[in-house]
Amino acid sequence: MKLAFTSILIFLFSILSVAQNGKDFDYADSIAGLIPEPLTYSTEEISEWINERLNSDEEKVRAYFSWLTSNISYDLKDSRTTLV
Repeated sequence: MKLAFTSILIFLFSILSVAQNGKDFDYADSIAGLIPEPLTYSTEEISEWINERLNSDEEKVRAYFSWLTSNISYDLKDSRTTLV
């Protein structure tokens, strides 16, 4: 019973690991990196830029993710100060 369960788990994990490596998002990432700086002050303009250049929802989501992770950061030092 343990052997069968372990075999099934190994099989499922091997399928999942292959599925995650199947997509190449270089083009979507490059589109996100090419958004002109003046357009980045409006979420509508960012989405228009991405939507005009990419077709699939998966690529669009990747471009949004790529832009967000490259351009949004937190100021941890100021976030730890207390308001009085």
